[in-house]
Amino acid sequence: MSAIDLARSIKKACSLEESAPKRKHVRACIVYTWDHSSATQFFSIVKSMPIVNDDVQLFKCLILVHKVIQEGHGSALKEGIRNAEWIRSLGRVHSGSYGPLINRYSEFLYDKMMFHASHRGFNSGTFEYKEYTSLVTASDPDVGFETCMDLMDYQDVVFDLADMILASLGRARSSELRVSALIPLVTETYGVYRFVGPMLRAIADQVGDREAIEHLTQRYNAQHSRLFEFYADCSSIKYLTTLINLPKLPPMRSSQPVQPVQSMQPVQSMQSVQPKTIPADQRLAIHLALQSVSHFQDPVSFFSISQLANEIATSTTPTIPTIIQLTHQITTLLQRNPSPLLAQASQLYFQALLSPSQQDIINANTNLQNLLINSPAHIFDPPTPQTHTSA
Repeated sequence: MSAIDLARSIKKACSLEESAPKRKHVRACIVYTWDHSSATQFFSIVKSMPIVNDDVQLFKCLILVHKVIQEGHGSALKEGIRNAEWIRSLGRVHSGSYGPLINRYSEFLYDKMMFHASHRGFNSGTFEYKEYTSLVTASDPDVGFETCMDLMDYQDVVFDLADMILASLGRARSSELRVSALIPLVTETYGVYRFVGPMLRAIADQVGDREAIEHLTQRYNAQHSRLFEFYADCSSIKYLTTLINLPKLPPMRSSQPVQPVQSMQPVQSMQSVQPKTIPADQRLAIHLALQSVSHFQDPVSFFSISQLANEIATSTTPTIPTIIQLTHQITTLLQRNPSPLLAQASQLYFQALLSPSQQDIINANTNLQNLLINSPAHIFDPPTPQTHTSA
């Protein structure tokens, strides 16, 4: 993906239409930072665009920047910190219908950058506990205590922004653009929640006295209740539930910090360990796997496969997310209805993408399209759940 393609994706993600930034354009920006191991070009292009003249474009820009910092290469966070004052300045521009939201969102992103600038144990825009304890020597309980305090303060800032967005929706709750801003906030709040619980338990195990962190435990449980209410509000927004799966929180327990449902087992020691070195090819494989899994809910149809195959075949520089999406569509179809002919045609299609000859790609695509057209319609149907009857 070239810088020109990146600029085109940024422009489309921050279009004038009052609609949510399209996922494919946001993902293209994220993938660019991974492909180039840098977010410098992304911020350079965003800062040069005339988005400050329109509050819709500016609000979409803040969502885009937030998502890239969250999911992009680690350099995206560093670039975000370098550009923190510029991000903050965006909140002083507009007084229109999105003005208050823009002001609060830009202040939130500035606070996020300041938090990460003060806590270098987080290598990315998310909050991974194991990553943090592998990078920071936290044998002193006071360090962990202060980190938890700062994270809880930060969580309150996220809640305030989320409450403001929810309040701006009104009863209709039909504004796709405003609703889309809740998606990175769901990720943000759950990341903090999953981090603080194991950290509190590790501190308690280290000092041997749970009463020493009683105040933090009570605050953590209070935030658990507020988080539950936030996700309940989000679950009532139909459009939002079609985009993401909301986290499921465990029931409240008053005696100790609640245990998050997913992964995150308490770490017995907070001693520093050597960071695990992951080769570049493994990082790429993991990144591609994450991309593929993200499409698990995509509907599979003749139209979707045909459209993706045509898009890739006719593009001079097909994007990684599009290739991954097509791969997921075809493998899902093959799992439902194993077809040696479809498997062979698909293999030839992907092999042709490596060919320097555009004609090879066209021929392989034509072969795949003809096979899809001549396939019976029922092969695209999802599997029917089997029922068991007792004798």
